[in-house]
Amino acid sequence: MRKPLLSIGLSQFGLSVLQTLFMFYYVKVYINQFHVNTAWFNIAQTLFMFWNTINDPIFGYLQEIRGSWLKNRLLVIKWLSPLLVASFVFMWIPWDTSGSDWEGIHLILSLFLYDAFFSAIGVAWGALFADTTRNQPAVRVKALKYSQIAILLSVFSIAVTEKLSLSLQRKLD
Repeated sequence: MRKPLLSIGLSQFGLSVLQTLFMFYYVKVYINQFHVNTAWFNIAQTLFMFWNTINDPIFGYLQEIRGSWLKNRLLVIKWLSPLLVASFVFMWIPWDTSGSDWEGIHLILSLFLYDAFFSAIGVAWGALFADTTRNQPAVRVKALKYSQIAILLSVFSIAVTEKLSLSLQRKLD
């Protein structure tokens, strides 16, 4: 029983670390390092707001269509996880740091791709979690504890990355 619970916790930890790093750093990096124009940044944020609102229900619906490969939660996680990682890496590679329109387009593409893969995997993972603990309330409670601990621990990734990058010290100098 311990291995499945550990797997649940580690899966949640991985997803949470990616999301924590993404949410904390993308604004800082695109504005301070990639020098995205304010107009482009505002356009990207507005488009992302709408995309983020509709993509979870879309992926939830697509994963419930009978006969679709998306209904297989493990396949969704297996095939889309490398794309999630690729979209995460893609986000941090600048196209142009002179403040041109290209970096605004890069920001929009990065936000949409990352959030699409994150949402698809998150929806599949949440459904898989519910499916595997169905009719097992004690296991579900334990699994939720592991998940919540993993989310809590993922927050420390910010402290680690800030310390390793010396980001705060460079800001003060």
